[in-house]
Amino acid sequence: MFDSYIQNINVWQKCNKLSVNAKKTNYVIFKPRQKKFTSSICLSFGDKPLQQSNITEFLGVNIDDNLTWKHHISYVYHIRVSLFPILYNQIHFVLYLNLSLYLNTFEIAKFMCYYENNLLPPLLLNLFVTNSQIHNYGTRTDSYYRGHLCRTNLKQFTIIYLGPKIWDSLPVSVTRSSNLLSFKTKMQEFLLK
Repeated sequence: MFDSYIQNINVWQKCNKLSVNAKKTNYVIFKPRQKKFTSSICLSFGDKPLQQSNITEFLGVNIDDNLTWKHHISYVYHIRVSLFPILYNQIHFVLYLNLSLYLNTFEIAKFMCYYENNLLPPLLLNLFVTNSQIHNYGTRTDSYYRGHLCRTNLKQFTIIYLGPKIWDSLPVSVTRSSNLLSFKTKMQEFLLK
């Protein structure tokens, strides 16, 4: 019975100029788990015998001869377990990166709070200009600081560029704090939300 099917496949392959790689091709005989299967069937394509296997991979799923998922589950489990150390290191790296960004943002906002309350040395008190100092129109952003133009990426990491950008992005409840201690607590609450 199998021989006639194999002969038909073999004829079709020869007509279409195809061939089977006997080293990579195997076959599985599916059977119930409860029954012992002792019959040995030898399949061959042309003169090349095919190897019998207990497990085969089909569309990325490992199927065994009893049609159970045990081998596929263990395969996927071992792949997932091998990725845990990489994910663990990534989590710590991302947390460290976020913490450094929060601390950097907090320090820049603290500098701008000092600037807003005139607590900096006189040399630094003319660094920034508000929109209301540039024009007399009443706009929603008249209390915002005017950002400096940057020609290079390096200048975008300086306090002259980041200070107004971060300060203007903070909510009014944080920027209009009455003293430095209340500013620090409100800023920490805002960053850790």
